[in-house]
Amino acid sequence: MRKYRALGLITLCLAVTLGAAACSAKSDEATSSAGAPAMGAPEAARDNKADAGAADMAGGGAAEKGNPAAPQEGSVTPPEAGETNRAIIYNGTITVEVADVAGTANRAVGLVTGAQGFVGADKRSLYSPTDASAVLVLRVPSAAFSTTMDALGKLGKELDRSSQTTDVTEAVVDLDSRIRSQQASVDRTRALMAKANTIGEIVSVESELTKRESELASLQARKRDLANKVSYSTITLMLQTAKKVEPQPEPEKEVTGFLGGLKAGWQAFVVAVQVVLTIIGALLPFLVAVAIPVSLIIWLRRRGRRPAPVQAAPSAVRPAQPVEQGGDLGGEGR
Repeated sequence: MRKYRALGLITLCLAVTLGAAACSAKSDEATSSAGAPAMGAPEAARDNKADAGAADMAGGGAAEKGNPAAPQEGSVTPPEAGETNRAIIYNGTITVEVADVAGTANRAVGLVTGAQGFVGADKRSLYSPTDASAVLVLRVPSAAFSTTMDALGKLGKELDRSSQTTDVTEAVVDLDSRIRSQQASVDRTRALMAKANTIGEIVSVESELTKRESELASLQARKRDLANKVSYSTITLMLQTAKKVEPQPEPEKEVTGFLGGLKAGWQAFVVAVQVVLTIIGALLPFLVAVAIPVSLIIWLRRRGRRPAPVQAAPSAVRPAQPVEQGGDLGGEGR
C-alpha cells in the first residue's frame, strides 16, 4: 500500500510540473505576439510626425518665399478691436442755397480736386436761372472730411447738414484673418498638387485649388472695397436756387344774414344750372345721332300711309232736249 501511495504522489507531482511548464510557454507566446504591435506603434507615430513636419516646412518655405498673407518681420498688422487706430467710414450730406448753381458746382469740384479727392457723380438740372438744382457725389480723403464739409457750406446759404460714421474695424480684422487662412490653404493645396502622380489625383487637386483661389479672390475684393471706403469719405452736395415765396391771398370774410343766404342761394343756382347744361351738352350728340334715323323712319311711314288720288268716272252723254220757248207756247195756245 505504501508503494502505491508513493507512486501516486510521484505521478501527481509530475502532472503538476508538466502543466505549469505548458502554461508558462503559452504566456510567453502571448506576450511576444502582443509586444510586436506595441513596438510598431511608436515607429508609425514617428513617421506621421515626420510627414507633418515636412508639410509645415513646405508651408513655411512658401511663406518665406513671398507669401503676401503670411505675417513677416517689419510688416504692419491690422489694428485689433479696441486700439486707437480704427477703420471708420465717413458719410455726409449737405444742402446749400446759391444764386448760380452751375458756377457754384464748378467751384465745389475744384475745391474737392484741390483736397486730393474726385467726383463720383454729377447731376445738374438747369431749367432757368431761377429754377436750377444740382446733386454732386464727392469723394475726399477721410482726413479732410470735416474741413471739406465746412468749405462746401460756405459756398452759399447752408440749409441742412448731416453726417454719419460706421466703424468697420472688426470687419477688417476678420477679413485679414480669413485671407491669411485661405492663402495658407491655397499654398497647401498647391504643394499637394506638386506631389500628385495620377491624372485622377491631379484633376481632383486642381479642382479644389481653383475653388480655394476663387474664395481667396472674393475675400481680397471685399477687403479692397472696405479699404477704399475707409480711405475716401463720401459727401453728397445738393445745390438749389432760392425759392420765390408768393403772397397768399387774404381770406374772404364770411357774410351772414340775408345777404349771406342770397349769396349762397345764387351760388347753388349757378351750380345747378351748370350741372344741367353739362348734362344737356353731354347728351346732345347722342340725341342728334338718334333723332336723324327716327325722323327718317317716321317720314317713310307717313308717306306709305298717304291714299292714292281718286279719278272721276266718265259720265254718259245725254241727248239734248229742245227748249220750249214761251213765244212758241203762247202761239200754240192761241
